[in-house]
Amino acid sequence: MRKAIAIDFDGCLCEWAWPEIGAPHMEVINAAIAERENGAALILWTCRVGERLGEAVAWCAGFGLEFDAVNANLPERIAKYQNDCRKVCADEYWDDQAVIARKCLVMGSGEGCRQERILQDAVRTWGRDAQMLMMVEEMSELTKEICKFYRTTDDAGASAIAGNIREEMADVQIMLDQMKIMFGRIGPMMRVKLDRLEKRLEAAHRKGE
Repeated sequence: MRKAIAIDFDGCLCEWAWPEIGAPHMEVINAAIAERENGAALILWTCRVGERLGEAVAWCAGFGLEFDAVNANLPERIAKYQNDCRKVCADEYWDDQAVIARKCLVMGSGEGCRQERILQDAVRTWGRDAQMLMMVEEMSELTKEICKFYRTTDDAGASAIAGNIREEMADVQIMLDQMKIMFGRIGPMMRVKLDRLEKRLEAAHRKGE
């Protein structure tokens, strides 16, 4: 049975601009196309209906992104499970509003849930604009420490600055995790970027032979 991926439209394949269609998220679109080329079945899973749904399907087709089903289960899954359930059956669900519930269900009040709760609270409390500016500030702090590391001339100084770099890395990571909450998870994009990096590494290794 083919791998099935249910993909949200507004906020996932494009910027949120409903009822209009926002700017394309090309990394997600390209990741979806690559999954289909590798044999996966794609389902457009969206709240859009009627004319708005038709616009979304046509918009995706304009980028070469085709779907095996739209707001519906795949025929092979209906046949296998003898059920056409309301929620589409898929192996993966790509959605900008997704929250990883499995970790919280398994770990209860563990560290993973605590981190998610704190980050969500930070975004709600201070808002997107303030946290975006904080992202820029934390990145600049990390940049300064990296520059200091390259300027240092003794081992003791380098060791101290390395500690500062780790601290700033933690600050940047916390802000990056908030950016995921604000702008959507980046799993599909990460796969595309890693595939690209892997190909570059393969080319570099061949060149060095």
